Amino acid sequence: LLLAYCEENIMRRLIVYGFAVLAILNILYGIVDDILTGSPIHYDFYITSFICFSMFFIVLKLALRV
Repeated sequence: LLLAYCEENIMRRLIVYGFAVLAILNILYGIVDDILTGSPIHYDFYITSFICFSMFFIVLKLALRV
């Protein structure tokens, strides 16, 4: 029973922190893509993306109780 609880807790953490890593990589990819293509960097878009991802991350942590 304890092992099942530990495995469930590990899976919850993997989901939450995996999502956080993907969100950060998504924002970094957008910035690097803007730099490489020579287009102006849209800081307002990246700031709002970061805020939205942060809010969703907090809700996800609370929902999964991690």
